[in-house]
Amino acid sequence: MCNQLRIAVVCGGSSAEAEVSRVSGRGVAQALTATFSNVLLLELAAVPGEQGVLAARLAAAAETELCRNYHYAHARNLGQLQPLRPVCVRNGAAAYYAMRMSMGARMGTLKIPALHAARADHWWHDKPY
Repeated sequence: MCNQLRIAVVCGGSSAEAEVSRVSGRGVAQALTATFSNVLLLELAAVPGEQGVLAARLAAAAETELCRNYHYAHARNLGQLQPLRPVCVRNGAAAYYAMRMSMGARMGTLKIPALHAARADHWWHDKPY
């Protein structure tokens, strides 16, 4: 069962720590391949504008995996769900907390969801990454 897992290691980016992230990401990916047969290393581009390409690749890979689930694929075929749309966000946790707190939530009660349904006017739009 563990060997059927598909694992993505995401590293890099345009921050000052990007090279450390790339080196450690490569090490983690290499270590994972000793146990798992399907490990994908995704390196974020050093130029922030190019991160959208990687985000699209990651979303496509996630969409492929989600469509392996009958119920997800059926909902997509019926038009009940749209495909994943990647969004690159700088300081995403801080932006999410600020948005939720502006709506009355208290910091101690907030948890960042793995997936978040979004409206077009949501908190991360028009923010540079």
